[in-house]
Parts: sequence; C-alpha cells; structure tokens
Amino acid sequence: MASCSNAMNLLQSYFPEWYKEVENLGGPLSGISDRIDFERIRPALSDLYENDTEKSGRPNHDPVLLVKILLLQK
Repeated sequence: MASCSNAMNLLQSYFPEWYKEVENLGGPLSGISDRIDFERIRPALSDLYENDTEKSGRPNHDPVLLVKILLLQK
C-alpha cells in the first residue's frame, strides 16, 4: 500500500521548485514527517482496518493517511 511519504517523495522529484517554495513557507506542520514515524502505527491500524475488496467495492483508503487527515483536522 502506498504511503503519503511516497507521494511526497514523488512530489519532490517532479516539482522540486514548487515543493521547496511550499517548504520555505514554514508553519507548524512543516517537517512533521521528519519528527513522527507514521509507519510505526501501520501494524496496529491494519489489525483494526480490514480491506474487504475481495468481496467487491472500492479499495480502502490508506489507514495511515486517515490518521494524518485526523491530525490535520485538529
């Protein structure tokens, strides 16, 4: 499952000038991925969040991404 950090790495590689400009704006969330290892919570979340796409339906959202969204909402 792709993580948000992989998406940010992709963003950095394809749009380095834009990423640097956004990074220079700073803010309370600037560099949060350097301070919090979100991948550490993935095993705990995977036990709580089952993917039932075998039965049909859309694939689930990445559980780590959902935690990051909740963090941003606070």
